[in-house]
Amino acid sequence: MSKGFRVVDWRDWYGDCTVQIFPDPYYTAGHPDVVDLEKAKDWGREVGTKTPYYSRHPRHPRRKQLSFEDD
Repeated sequence: MSKGFRVVDWRDWYGDCTVQIFPDPYYTAGHPDVVDLEKAKDWGREVGTKTPYYSRHPRHPRRKQLSFEDD
């Protein structure tokens, strides 16, 4: 975090996977599909609207404070 890296948001989607020891077809076969791509575009727009605000207000109280130390 000292180098200016900031996580604004994250999401996860399935992606196709081929590994010799995994069954074929793997449960992620066919992904990303049209629904995944639409969700990714919507998420990208959402992050695009958040990012300028967070860059101007880095200590906003609604922003989650991440800690990598053991609790």
